[in-house]
Amino acid sequence: MADQSNAIGTDIAECGVSYIKAPTGWCCADPNPFTEDGSYGQRWSAFCIEDRDDGQFMTGHVGQGPFCARFGRGVDHLENRLADFLRYERRYNRTVILCLHDEFDADRVVARALNRTPAHSVVRVADPEIVVHSTTQHAWESIRADCELRAASRLTIEDGRISAGSLTPSKVTRYYDSEPPEYPDYIMFGKIDEVGPEMVVASRAAGAFVLDPDATYTPGVRLYFDHHRMIREGWATRDGLHMVKVYDRLPLEPYLLAAVSVDDLDPSGGMAPWTLRAFVAKSNAWIEHCDAIHRLRRC
Repeated sequence: MADQSNAIGTDIAECGVSYIKAPTGWCCADPNPFTEDGSYGQRWSAFCIEDRDDGQFMTGHVGQGPFCARFGRGVDHLENRLADFLRYERRYNRTVILCLHDEFDADRVVARALNRTPAHSVVRVADPEIVVHSTTQHAWESIRADCELRAASRLTIEDGRISAGSLTPSKVTRYYDSEPPEYPDYIMFGKIDEVGPEMVVASRAAGAFVLDPDATYTPGVRLYFDHHRMIREGWATRDGLHMVKVYDRLPLEPYLLAAVSVDDLDPSGGMAPWTLRAFVAKSNAWIEHCDAIHRLRRC
């Protein structure tokens, strides 16, 4: 095993995080420099700030490497993301390989990020009031009957929210299968103005990644939630990657503000076919007239 004496980063015990600094020249597709056989398994992950200035980030495995988050230097709230990622990974006992470029002092970067990042249960200045979760029309009927959202790990073919077709191997299912094992235990949410939640619905239906916001698809139901209340009342989990996610379940009451479907926007069916971008824009315009949204913004 490689000597870790100079690689282990500051263990900030009061913050409950630790990390290992990547050796010079390491990339996320390389074998593990800290194990005898170069393997990673499910107890390793990586956080990499790459030598690029854009605001894009990617997650997943590269080759036989660990589950990795790779960021451009222009990604919003990068310090907060680092702190949230380290705290979250610590919760699941994963060792984080921290890969920064030579101009960064990793220990100082981590210390500053932790110092400047509030606890997950604190509403931050950058936290939007509203977050969104998108689902299919069929799943929405079950969600309403349950009066709650449930994580994918709690859903079955029998209750109709996971179809047999969705279990057929595809690029999409293979990607989700390669995520950290607890990810299906969470419900993911996105920003109100982002197309991401619709991309998830479209990709699962297509069995292939749908990344074009102008692609056509069959919209489901777009659910709008009171984000700040979710945070204050302890439902929100921050992992540094998703806008926010919730473990296991989320009651609709009192967090759901509005649910919007094609039937609300176009009951006559005259607007079909729909694109992801159009459905997001029309749904967001529709909720501007929602009483629950108005009440939230008056508070």
